[in-house]
Amino acid sequence: MHNLSRLLIYALVILFALIGCKTATEEDGNAGSNNESTTNLTEEEDSLGLSETETSDSDNETTQDSGDLLKLGDIGILETPIGEFEATPTSVKFVEEMDEDDPYQTPDNGTFVIIDITITNIGDEGIASEDILLARLHDLRGGGMAPYDSFDSVDNFEGVIEPDETVTGQFLFDYSIEDTYQLSFGELALDSLSNEVRWEFDLDEVE
Repeated sequence: MHNLSRLLIYALVILFALIGCKTATEEDGNAGSNNESTTNLTEEEDSLGLSETETSDSDNETTQDSGDLLKLGDIGILETPIGEFEATPTSVKFVEEMDEDDPYQTPDNGTFVIIDITITNIGDEGIASEDILLARLHDLRGGGMAPYDSFDSVDNFEGVIEPDETVTGQFLFDYSIEDTYQLSFGELALDSLSNEVRWEFDLDEVE
């Protein structure tokens, strides 16, 4: 009787062991299948030049539009009634006194601010230089003013800027000394007529 009980116990132990081995084998097979699927997906992404990080980052990628703040040296693209052009402010300097032939020599608001700008006509028609004077200089409190065009000691934009032509010139502002400035193009135009582009620069960027 005891021998029979022992045989039954041994048989049950062997049965449970066989079932456990079979389950482990099936799980290993499923894991291998999952790994293979993951590998195939990664290879497919690589063949398309994508990765998991790149795919998620692409959703957050931004492009320059009217809401972006640009920096000195960045190109702003303007689509306006006067034509399409690229504007690039490259440097800024303060001047305490202008030449005696200019309308006045000392600033009324704190300092003369001179901004060097490059303009490229990317449209099909010529652009009159005086039309690009629609730029404005701002502080962060919202104040703003247009540049002067009657100071002979400044490199003013003159004549017509032809298609594909690039010219350089200067904008002159009589403005207060601020920690941060913004230069805008297209601000005063209707949204349906022109986009607006803004550049921001700090006092430590001024020469």
